[in-house]
Amino acid sequence: MVRTIGVCVVLASLTLLIADQPSYDVYAWLNWGRQIAHGGLDTTGGPSWKPLPVLATTGLSVLGDDAARLLWLVLARTAGLLALVLAFRLARGLSGIVGGVVACAGLATATDVAMFCSRGTSEALLVALVLGAVLLLLDDRRLSACGLIVLAALLRPEVWPLMAAGGLWLVWSAPTRRARAHRLAALTGAGVLVLAAWLLPEQLGSGEALRAASRALDPVAGTPAQASRPFVAVFTNSARALAWPLYAGAVLAVALAARRPRERAARVVLALAGTASVYMITVAVLAEGGFTGTLRYVTLPAALTAVLGGVGWGWLWQIARERATPRRALAAALVATGVVVPFLVLAALRTGRELRATQAAVRLYDELPSVLRRAGGAAAVRACAPVYTGPYQTQVLAWELHVPSRRIGIHPRPPGTRVWPASLTPRLDPAFPPRARSRRWTVSSTCVLRP
Repeated sequence: MVRTIGVCVVLASLTLLIADQPSYDVYAWLNWGRQIAHGGLDTTGGPSWKPLPVLATTGLSVLGDDAARLLWLVLARTAGLLALVLAFRLARGLSGIVGGVVACAGLATATDVAMFCSRGTSEALLVALVLGAVLLLLDDRRLSACGLIVLAALLRPEVWPLMAAGGLWLVWSAPTRRARAHRLAALTGAGVLVLAAWLLPEQLGSGEALRAASRALDPVAGTPAQASRPFVAVFTNSARALAWPLYAGAVLAVALAARRPRERAARVVLALAGTASVYMITVAVLAEGGFTGTLRYVTLPAALTAVLGGVGWGWLWQIARERATPRRALAAALVATGVVVPFLVLAALRTGRELRATQAAVRLYDELPSVLRRAGGAAAVRACAPVYTGPYQTQVLAWELHVPSRRIGIHPRPPGTRVWPASLTPRLDPAFPPRARSRRWTVSSTCVLRP
């Protein structure tokens, strides 16, 4: 596994030659990590707090701004590649090489997964941690598996029920009363640690321990939370996450597993299906309460479903080989390939379009430091406050200016400085004379900016 991780790190590092800019949320994590490293924290105005990414960016920040940004991207993309490897290994272990290939291809082409991985968001890391935990459990390394689940619980609160269930199972399966007491104490400590990691930094950084939850409740048009029936909308909206043959394979895997529940592989399949179902229901219930419930929220159950889909097709291939003549088995394989491959190809083409679409944001972020230098530098822009930009550029501008994101506004009013992306095409405002321009940015200010 060490060699596999090394290969993934090398490949992830090479991707920086193509795109080296993270997303909105990641820039907030980088900014918070830098603040913590310098003895402060201001989370007001940013996205929802996530403990594990900020823990990583805090450590990376001592290496400098560029290194922290690039190394986080390497970490996130390495996790994405590892998630594919782990999906392949898990499905292959349950159903053979065919199942592994289908599961890996299904996860790689899932809607938005490649984009999330490219921009450095935490979804790929979440999938890698949970799939890694499943494989460790199958290898009877229970404590290590629970450790990965605790880390996953520092990425999304929807993992908390899984952490609690896994921890209670670990306590129940202890061989002695003493071991049971030790494991219960460890579970309690882990729960306290997770809650503290989510709540205390927000209390210190914003004065509101539950700000992450309130921030996630901000209404977003077009999301399941804004539908007339949010619970149902989570499922209908998430249906486009995977190519439909994967859903068919997942249903087949569960049906076959239910017929032989005493077999280890069948129990694993049923456990994965139950986990994905509980997670989806949790997201749907939260959507009823106002959480957006978008595709990003259901990346983990989509990944588990991709594995189940691979297992279903792998078992079908095994059944065909065992019960049919070689000629009929070959015919069945050709038919199955004709059904599955076209949909995976279409999904791969869609994934390519998603990645190309992200290049616009990458190029925009790439150009920001240069236009700030033309305007006199970060210090000159900071000196003519308040500073304004577009709603999706507040975090990257706060990062470049070394200020908390709450100091970046989105509704320009003089006096101040407007660092505006050309894509928003604002009307010329004589109150903000232009001071510097680039292809994608205009810096306008009521001040004469000087370095």
